[in-house]
Amino acid sequence: MFRKFLYGLMFGAGFAVAVLAVFTGYMYLRFAIPFYWVGPEEVSSGDAVREVPEIKVRQRFLGSTGVTSGDFEHGSDAVLTAGPGEITGLATANGKPVADLRLRLALNGSVYSQWVVTDVRGEYRISVPYGEYRIDGYDLDHESANRVLTGLISHPGQYYGRATFLVAESEPGRGMSFRFVTPVTTHFDKRRFDAGESVTVRWDAYPGATQYRLQVAERADPDDWRSTYIFDFSDRPSVLDTEAELRSLGAALKPGYAYSVHVQALDENMRVLSETPHSFRDTDFEIAK
Repeated sequence: MFRKFLYGLMFGAGFAVAVLAVFTGYMYLRFAIPFYWVGPEEVSSGDAVREVPEIKVRQRFLGSTGVTSGDFEHGSDAVLTAGPGEITGLATANGKPVADLRLRLALNGSVYSQWVVTDVRGEYRISVPYGEYRIDGYDLDHESANRVLTGLISHPGQYYGRATFLVAESEPGRGMSFRFVTPVTTHFDKRRFDAGESVTVRWDAYPGATQYRLQVAERADPDDWRSTYIFDFSDRPSVLDTEAELRSLGAALKPGYAYSVHVQALDENMRVLSETPHSFRDTDFEIAK
């Protein structure tokens, strides 16, 4: 009797161990390695959508976050140590101060300054050692630029300067002024036109603009970022209205090519107020073969 009891006890213990092992294996496959488990209750194609969803564009800064001159060492990651001197400057958007913009300057052809953040007045102050400086460009922090410069571009006439200046005791250096503006927004009736069909570009009237200057870039391959300008720099056409038919301006649009249109808003003195954002990736329309 005792022997049967012992055998029963051993069998029960073995069965319990087996059950425990199976349960442990199931939990491991179920949670630790979830891609091994495909249960019928978890297979789902998601909620059915009957209407075509609207294409949403992520709101961001539409200008370049980094510009350097040809003299600056490409790929340099050298950072100048802070010092007792200062380089100061200002950042504005449509004439108003821009706060919380994180930026740094490219200096003397080889180093970047420390990162700084603009204050509520749009001012920035960069601590540098005393010495002679030349500004060769700048960097904007992507995250802060997308947050505080949403939908804006750099002013087309923004100039960061190549003249040298001295930073000395009680003599701060004058850094570049960052200016940002609302871009010119263009509109097209469609994205694909037949060969020989009229192609009209329209744009929103820009505050203070008295005329608009156009340039058209063409690509033989829409997926190739390289473009060729149709109009010579000195022969870019200007119009007084907020629309233009491209063929009537002398644009020879070719079948099978893709095009983008660049519009500048000019004031009464022919100074550029703003322009359409530059894009090396997108095109505005294509001409059917």
